[in-house]
Amino acid sequence: MKKTQPTAVVIGAGASGMASALLLAMHGYQVSLVERARQVGVTMRGFLKSRVYFDSGVHFVGELSADGILSAYLRYLGLQHLQCVDFDQNHFETVRFSDGRQYFLPVGFDAMVAGMCADFPAEKAGICGYMAEVRRAYNTSSFHSLQGSLTHQPNNNPQWHVSLKDFIAGFTQNHYLQTILAVPCLYHGVSPDSVSFLQHARVAGSHFNGVRTFSRGGSSLVQAFEQRMKEENVTLHCGHSVRKIHCRPDGALCHVELSNGESIASSAVIYTGHPHYLPDMLPENALRPAACHRLNNLYDGISAHLLYLSGDRQQPPPLLDKKNLLYCRHDRPF
Repeated sequence: MKKTQPTAVVIGAGASGMASALLLAMHGYQVSLVERARQVGVTMRGFLKSRVYFDSGVHFVGELSADGILSAYLRYLGLQHLQCVDFDQNHFETVRFSDGRQYFLPVGFDAMVAGMCADFPAEKAGICGYMAEVRRAYNTSSFHSLQGSLTHQPNNNPQWHVSLKDFIAGFTQNHYLQTILAVPCLYHGVSPDSVSFLQHARVAGSHFNGVRTFSRGGSSLVQAFEQRMKEENVTLHCGHSVRKIHCRPDGALCHVELSNGESIASSAVIYTGHPHYLPDMLPENALRPAACHRLNNLYDGISAHLLYLSGDRQQPPPLLDKKNLLYCRHDRPF
């Protein structure tokens, strides 16, 4: 008797949705990827303005070096032919304060520690202690280190679950240094007094090593995903949203109903959209009231206001050539 191929629907075609669809297809599933926009990877594609390409989705990425964790994931997904560009290894980030002070951050844990110790010699003990904790917390995640069990992660250190603001304050009272250590909050969008140190370290640790970007921006990553999904026979349903996820009386998944009335049979569903919309898609009483309340009351992180500028010259100014410039208030730590 021929075994029936399992089916899966992935909702949302951002980076996580496309990666999920690829992984399922690579492991024998018949996959349908649903995206309410007209094309996949919308926020990663960037846009053209006056024939100038602006990269809106993938500015720079950590762990993208040849032996980086993200590079390993991309190779596994079959996206290994993407061309990359290194940021300035000695000065990939400038943190400039409103009183004129500025500090330069190099790539790499050790180089970054050495640079901060040179700028703040009286804070050496605090800098070394804090950065060692970042490295330790980052490496406890098996998703980052690819070591250890996925079901048991040794992150029970109670100190790591306090707010980032309080954690940093335990190592230094220097306002400039406090801000520099908290600057990676800009990359995950949660303020230092709201995010735990552990959550922050899982993001910050990834960009301390191997800071790179894709040579043709986020659009090249989307194109690579599109090609691989085509090779793995992933079916795309763009321009339609999911109206309802239906289950059989025994609770097993049955099918997914789209906004155009189409029905897609599915034995598995992965949702990668905004959590706020999930309860309305699920059958009545699929979630406990407390779970629905929690999803409906989640708040979005810090928004970004983006100003795109294009000049007459082909090359960026030296301050922005393979570098980031971060501007901070000197009178407001964190």
